[in-house]
Parts: sequence; C-alpha cells; structure tokens
Amino acid sequence: MTHLFKLAIVGGGSIGTVYLHHFLRDALTAGIQVEVTVYDPRPLGPGAPYQEDSDCVLLNSPAAYSSAVFNNRTHFVEWLVKHGIASEEVAGPTYFPRNLYGRYMRSIAEENRTLANATGTALAHRQCRAIDVARHDGAYAITDEQGNVRHCDHVVLCLGNPLSDRFSHLAAVPAFIADPYPTTKLAGMIPPDASVLVLGTSLSAIDTLLALKAAGHRGPLHASSRTGRLPVVRGRAFGAVTMHRFTSDELMAAAQKRGGQLDLEVLKQHLVEDFRMNGGTDEELADAFREMRSDPVKYLDEEIAAATSHRRVWLSVSALAMSCIEDVWPLLPPDQRARFHRDFDRHWKMRKISFPMSNALRLKQLLEAGSVTIGTGLRDVRLSADGRQFISTEFGGRGEVESHFDRVVDATGFSSSAEACVDPLVRGLLAGGTATADALGGLTINPASGRLVNRQGAEEQIAVLGSFASGAYFWTNSIDVNVRLAARQARRLVRAVQACP
Repeated sequence: MTHLFKLAIVGGGSIGTVYLHHFLRDALTAGIQVEVTVYDPRPLGPGAPYQEDSDCVLLNSPAAYSSAVFNNRTHFVEWLVKHGIASEEVAGPTYFPRNLYGRYMRSIAEENRTLANATGTALAHRQCRAIDVARHDGAYAITDEQGNVRHCDHVVLCLGNPLSDRFSHLAAVPAFIADPYPTTKLAGMIPPDASVLVLGTSLSAIDTLLALKAAGHRGPLHASSRTGRLPVVRGRAFGAVTMHRFTSDELMAAAQKRGGQLDLEVLKQHLVEDFRMNGGTDEELADAFREMRSDPVKYLDEEIAAATSHRRVWLSVSALAMSCIEDVWPLLPPDQRARFHRDFDRHWKMRKISFPMSNALRLKQLLEAGSVTIGTGLRDVRLSADGRQFISTEFGGRGEVESHFDRVVDATGFSSSAEACVDPLVRGLLAGGTATADALGGLTINPASGRLVNRQGAEEQIAVLGSFASGAYFWTNSIDVNVRLAARQARRLVRAVQACP
C-alpha cells in the first residue's frame, strides 16, 4: 500500500499561509497527493501582524514589494486593482494599512482551499495550538493543547514573532502592556487621561503613539529608548537602483575565491561600490550613519525634506541588499556574524528601517503640539514602592532624570531568543534535544535546507521559517524574504515527496 505523505504546518498566519500556497502549487504541477494539517487557533491567513487594527498601522513596505507569491512581484498590486481599492499607478508605491494586507492574506488562504481540492490534498485546520513535537517511529507525533496526537512525516514551524523579553520583570503588573497590537484595543486598556510610557522609538512605538492619538487619548504620551532614534523617512524620492556587485552571483563568486566564505569587509566593499555606481555621494554615505539630532522635530524636518527633495540612494541600495541576504549571510563565518551583531547591527537597522511619509508628518505634528514627546538614554523602568505607578530613568544632557507614568506599553519589537521563549513547543524541542538555540537568534538550522539541526548535529525533518530562522538568514522579518524562503522550502519538499518510493 502506498504511503500517503503527511505534512504538518505549525502556525497558519502569513508565513504558514504563504508556505502552504507554494507547496500546493508545486504539488499540483508535480501531480502528488498529500495530507496537510495546519495548527493555529486563529483563522488562517493574517496572523498577528496583519490582524484587524487601526488604519494608521501601515505596512513597512510599499505594495510593489509586498507580493505573497514568489516570482510574481505584482500579485498584491493586482489584487488591489481587482478589488477596486487602488489603480495600478497609485497602488505600487503606496503603504497600505496592515489590516488590508490581512484581507489579502485571507484571500490567499481561500485560494489554498481551492488548490487543495485540485490536487486531491486532504487539508485540515486544527484550531488549537501545537504544544509538542516528538520523534515517533521514524516520523513525528504532534500533540495539541487539547491532548490530541497526530503523526506526520515532515513539520514546518511558522511560529510568528515571540514577544520582547526585555522588560519581563514587569510582565505580571496589570498596568504593563506587553504587546501593543492590535492597537485598537489599547484605547480600551488605557484610561484616556493616563500618562503613558511607550518603550521603544522605532516602528512599533510610532504605531502605538499614532493609534492612541487617533483613538482620542488625551494624556501625555512619552516614547523612550536607549538611543531615542527615530526611523528614517521613506518618501517618493526612494528611487530605483540597479545592483551590480551586491548580488548572490557576485558574492558567491567572491566567496569561492576565499575558500567558500566571506568577511564583513568584502560585503561592505560590494555594497559601497553599488552605492557609488548608482550615484551615491560621500556626503550621503556619511549622513546615513550620523547620530540623530537631540531634537526629534528638527530630525523629522530634515528627514522629510530629504525624502521629498532628492533620491536617497543609500535607502534604495540597503533595501535591495536584502533581496539576496538569505544567500549571503550564511557565507559569513560565525565570528563575522557575531561581530556584525555586536558592532554594526544597531547602526544598520537605524538607517535601513524606514517609515512612510504620512506617519512622519503626523508624528511631527504631534511633537510640535507637545502631545507626544521622545526621550533618549532609557536606563530602567521599575514599579514605584506603592505599586501605583511606573518610574523610568533616562540619562542625557540634563543628567539622570526620573519620570512617573500610569501605564507602560512595550513596543520594542519582538525577541529573537529561543532560550527566552515561553512557547511550550519551543521549550520542549530544546529540552528534548530535537532543537538547539542559535546564539545569534532563533533555532539552529542548516541554511541550505532550512531544517532544524538537533543536539547531535543531525538534521531533523522539521523546517523553520520566520523569526526563529533569523540566526541562519539574518533578515527574516520582511515579507519578500519570507516569501522567497517559503517558496524554496516548499519546492524542496515537493521534490523529496516525488522521490519517495
């Protein structure tokens, strides 16, 4: 009797949905039948990042760079046009609300049902969490939170983004909000006149500030981080560039000349050469890594002016460098990857991460009105002795300053540490030796296959996508990188199933 291959996908959000879409498309082409079970307590498609939320919470990439289908960059734009949301000319460069992208992902999930029927695939959605994956008779037994056990041949972990653990000492305090999303719920959790400290000054913090003000919050809002640095502003002057040197082919050729590895100096050389070949100047390169002005309004004034007046070659080049990062990052030896995280990661992200012009203009307006303030030098946040307020400590030009707040919202982003993750599935994989933690983030995987490497150094039939693959691929929090990785892993598995007797 022919064995029916069984696939389990843990996590049915955007990455799990994209992976399943590419797997089913390739399965249809290959003419294979499988059984697929998806574990997720929520409806399939949007996941947490693209759930229903305020319209002011925007995508970090324009529609032209947000396709969920590999080798079809216009798929999201075509969907927007088809549904009468925007014309093709308007849609491409526009940053749409995340909740709209959630609708798009739901349509992909619906299409997956159609593809499953076309391939004869038995597709089941278990609306619960998987809490354990263990080896069983040469395959895997998956236990869900209801105590049910199912067996499968291959597992794909699409676990989403674990919450930040930087302020875990406050987690049990009711007035501490560990996750700002969906921001529409914040207004109901925070009294309108309360003083609020938002931890972080990057994209999630800006989402939080704008959403609270949009919901009518009247109390003081203060965002603070160690650097106080706001993201750069991406405007219409985010021009097209062509990469000649920082490409997979060029860098792999360079690695072959160096025994199969690269170092950071080679990457820098190739990146700077592309920057100059596309018209970048010494002045812009120096500006890309300058420290932010202490006055956030002046900083935004300069950013808005730069984003509307001339091409920003550095932003364009650094964005396109991510189009091959999953091939390039593994070519760096461990000490070079560790050095990048230690010495350069903060500066890189400061000038790589950008936010839309519309949000920059709104934030500047709120800062000028005094209803929002930005702090720097954040050292500590603790609960007051009577337990009624939070006390923050910032260190800057005025020395050490303490401030009191009624509520604290952690908007510092997500944690990349597998060891700090409280998910029972991850903890069980680590405890049992089926997985090990990557020192640079997530779980240890073989970059060539995308599969877990266990404590004995052998590969498991468990693939990993998303933030838990960050140690292997570096930039796994963007749509386009995850789409490419999902498509590759899906095709690889379909070929393996085809080869099975």
